[in-house]
Amino acid sequence: MATHASYAMSEEYVPQHQGGKYSATNAKKRLVRKIQQDSLKQLSLATQAVLVRSPTEPYHSYHMTITSEYYKQKWIACHRYSDFYRLRKTVLEVLSVHARMGCPVCQTVHAQVKKFDFPPRDIFRRGELDKQVAMRLPMLEDFVVALCQYLSTEGLLVHCRNILTVQNKMKDFMQFPLAHEEQHIRAIRSLTYVR
Repeated sequence: MATHASYAMSEEYVPQHQGGKYSATNAKKRLVRKIQQDSLKQLSLATQAVLVRSPTEPYHSYHMTITSEYYKQKWIACHRYSDFYRLRKTVLEVLSVHARMGCPVCQTVHAQVKKFDFPPRDIFRRGELDKQVAMRLPMLEDFVVALCQYLSTEGLLVHCRNILTVQNKMKDFMQFPLAHEEQHIRAIRSLTYVR
């Protein structure tokens, strides 16, 4: 099983003299950013709509089966349409605040998320419920995949720490096994480089 330590072996992460461009502290920070970024890559996603019969009114829940080659794990995250809608709204708000401060990274990602084709909040008509759910399903899945791709773009965290906040919101939504990632980050922070 490959570990994240393989990143540290490349020339880019080899610490140089104290205070150099890639000091031990700097190398650790770069490695942590790489883990946070790469964890959103190597995902496969399959989504299905499930009709939930609640005591008040039936509704559809979208079950995302997520497989991560990075974590070597598989899990299911279940959300209603309103959860996807709130995620998009929250991501756009967080990016918008920083974009207005002049951050070019947040401006770019905000524009990408905003222009992505997101299913509208339609009121379901009785006879067309299945048709509307079938139309909405791939659009929601495509939205999640696109958001993961936008947020895992190489070097985003180097230029804007606000992207980490958005990545964490995305990981919470997808119910990532964050304990696994945190364990790797703790191990990296405790590393001692020997000259």
